[in-house]
Amino acid sequence: MIKSYFNKKFLTYMFKWQVGFFITVPCMYLFLDVLGWPNWATTIAFQFIGAIVFWPIDNWIFRKKS
Repeated sequence: MIKSYFNKKFLTYMFKWQVGFFITVPCMYLFLDVLGWPNWATTIAFQFIGAIVFWPIDNWIFRKKS
């Protein structure tokens, strides 16, 4: 079962999750430290921004080949 995870699509998806770090950290710094937002608002904001950034990437990863 574990072997089935190590295909190109899954590794691309895992790489995408690692890149999410580069969205999360600047957003957290901006919203928490610069703007002084509470943790709950910061979490909602960076999740929203991450969704906007990664929507096209996720569509590309999971699109069906004709």
